[in-house]
Amino acid sequence: TLVFNVESYDKYLPGRTALVRLSDDQGHELQTFVIYQHTNIIFEDPLVREILINSQYDTNNDKQISYTEATKVENFHKIFQSKGIRKFNEMQYFTSLNKIDNWAFAACRELTELTMPSSLDTLHGEAFRECTMLQEVIIPEGVEYVGAYAFFCCSELKTAHFPSTITEMTISIFTGCSSLHTVTMSEDNP
Repeated sequence: TLVFNVESYDKYLPGRTALVRLSDDQGHELQTFVIYQHTNIIFEDPLVREILINSQYDTNNDKQISYTEATKVENFHKIFQSKGIRKFNEMQYFTSLNKIDNWAFAACRELTELTMPSSLDTLHGEAFRECTMLQEVIIPEGVEYVGAYAFFCCSELKTAHFPSTITEMTISIFTGCSSLHTVTMSEDNP
């Protein structure tokens, strides 16, 4: 008799992978494997998808970005700088990103919302400079450093939330953020 045990395995693709354990009827594990759901990401903003495809992140050339392809991206460099993207909540699936470079999203003046992945530990200086339509920023747990002028002149930014993991940030992060009225720090941050 074989026993299959299937459980969620969110290490790489939250909600898109399962860990399967094959055991005998005595409970001895015979084999363990991961099943990936190889579906493509549906982007709210088609321009984000187009930029990613044109920047060679579509590794199988199917004109789509799959969850698997997203997990292999380690850096966006400056591919979004000065582009007219509006939303990028799908960034959360790019789970190999550990930093957002200087100027990576600078002058994305139509960007209103994004969801950063939990894999991030660094937001470099001026990363979101002049994202003038951005109204709220939630920096995920795990981020330790936010560089100078990270949100420089984000004139519509009203609210920013920082995690407990922040260990270093400069005072100039919000220079030119004339609408900013609420900055919260996790209660767990000393």
